[in-house]
Amino acid sequence: MLNFIMLTPELIVAGAGLLALVAGAFTKQNRVGFFIKTAIVVLLVVLFALTQRWEESTSLIAMGQNYNDTNYLFGGLLLLNNFVVAAKIIIVLAAALILGLLHGSAKTESWITFETLALMLFSLLGMMLMVAANHLLSFYVALELMSLSLYILAASNRDNLLCAEAGVKYFVLGALASGIFLFGCSLVYGFSGTADFAKMIEFYSRHVGPLPVGALLGIILILVAMFFKMSAAPFHMWAPDVYQGAPTVITAFFASAPKVAVLVITLRFLMQPLSGLVVQWNQITIAAAVASMVVGAIAALRQTNIKRLLAYSSVGHVGYLLLGISSGSIAGIQGVLIYLLIYSVMTAGMFGAVLQLKRNGKAAEELDDFKGLATRQPVIAAVISIFMFSMAGIPPFAGFFAKFYVFLPVIERGYYWLAVVGVLSSVIAAFYYLKIIKLMYFDEATAPLDIPVIPFAHKFVIAITAAFTLFAFLYPTPLVQIAREAAFTLGQ
Repeated sequence: MLNFIMLTPELIVAGAGLLALVAGAFTKQNRVGFFIKTAIVVLLVVLFALTQRWEESTSLIAMGQNYNDTNYLFGGLLLLNNFVVAAKIIIVLAAALILGLLHGSAKTESWITFETLALMLFSLLGMMLMVAANHLLSFYVALELMSLSLYILAASNRDNLLCAEAGVKYFVLGALASGIFLFGCSLVYGFSGTADFAKMIEFYSRHVGPLPVGALLGIILILVAMFFKMSAAPFHMWAPDVYQGAPTVITAFFASAPKVAVLVITLRFLMQPLSGLVVQWNQITIAAAVASMVVGAIAALRQTNIKRLLAYSSVGHVGYLLLGISSGSIAGIQGVLIYLLIYSVMTAGMFGAVLQLKRNGKAAEELDDFKGLATRQPVIAAVISIFMFSMAGIPPFAGFFAKFYVFLPVIERGYYWLAVVGVLSSVIAAFYYLKIIKLMYFDEATAPLDIPVIPFAHKFVIAITAAFTLFAFLYPTPLVQIAREAAFTLGQ
C-alpha cells in the first residue's frame, strides 16, 4: 500500500483520465468544457500534492535521513526523489497551462472531445511515470503510454487532411524510434546483465577498460530514440510537419510537457546508470547539441509558417538543453531544470497568442499574417514581442537567464568552443525572432485579421505566462535554489 500512496499524484491523473472516458459515453458533447475545467482543478491538486512531497523529503534530508537514495517503489521499478518530484511539477504545470488553452477553445473547435481530454491525461500519466522510471522496462512502458496517446492527438482533427498526415508521419517514425529503443535496451541488458538503473550503476562503476562494442551500441541506440522523441537534430524530421499539421493547442502540448519528460529521463539515464561513462556519452550529446543548435537556427530562417518556425525553434532549444547535459555537472543539471521550466511557460504563452490570430474565422498561421498586427491587436502584439525577445535570449527576459544557466557550466568545464557555437546560433536565431516583431510593428497588413473575442481561459494563460517571462528576473532566487537542490539529488 505504501507504494500506491507514494504514487498518489499519478493515481489521481489516471482516475481523471478514466472519468473523462466514462463521461464521454454518458454525457453530451457540449459538457466537455466543464470536464476540462474539472481536469485543470485536478492538476492543481496534483501540483499541491507534489509540492507537499517536496517539502516532506526536504525535511527528512535536513534531519539527516538518506531519503533520496532509498525511496524505490515496486521493487526498484520506480524512483521517487527530489529531482523526480521537481520534474513532475514542471510537467504537470505545463499540462495545466495547455489544458487552459484547450478549455478556451472547446466551444469553437468541434474536434475537442472527451477522448481528447482523456488522451492528454493518459499521456501526462505516461510522462510522470517515465521521469520516475528506474528500470528499462518501466522506462519503455511509460514511454509508450505517452507516445501512443500523442500519436492519436496529432490526428485528432479528422476533418483536416494536414492533421491526418501529421498523425501518420508521427506514428510511423515514432514506431521506428520505439523499435530502435527496444533494440538498444536488449543490447544494454545483454552486456550488463541487468535492466535496473541501480545495478547498472554498480556494473559500469566496476568496469575496467573500454566498453564492449555491443554495450556501447546499445547506449547509442537508446540515445538515438530519445533524440527522436525530443526532436534533436538530425532526428527532428517529424517535428515541422507534425507541428504544422496538428491543431495549435495540441502542438503547444507536444512542444512543452512531453519534451520536458523526455529530456529529464535522458538526463537521469546518463547521469545515474552511466555516470561513470561521461567520456563516452558526452561526445554523442555534444554532437547532437551542435547539430540541433545549427539546424534550429538556420532552417528556421526560410520558414513562412509560424508553427513550422516554432518547430525549428524548439530544435534549437533542445540543442541548448543538451549543452547543459553535456557538461555532466551539477550546475548543468540545475541549468537544464531552469531552462525546462522557462521554456515550457514561454511555449504555452506563445501558442496561446498564436491561437488568437484568425482571418475569416480560420487560423492565420503564415508570417505575412503578422504584418500590422500591432495596430489591429496591440495587446497580442506586445505579448508576442515579450515571448520573441525571451526566446532570442535578450535580457532581462526569462529566456536570457535560461541560456545563461546552461552556457555557464559548459564554460566552467572548458568547452569554450561549444559555448561560442551556442552564442552564434542564438545570434542567428534572433534574426527570425526579431523579424516577427518587425512584421507586427513596421509592416502594413495586406488584409486585416479578425478582432477576436478572447476566451477568459486564454487571457489567463497568456497573462500569467507573459508576466512570468517578463518579471522572473526580479526574484529568481527560489527557482534557482529549488533547481540546485534537485540537481544535488541527482548528482549524488
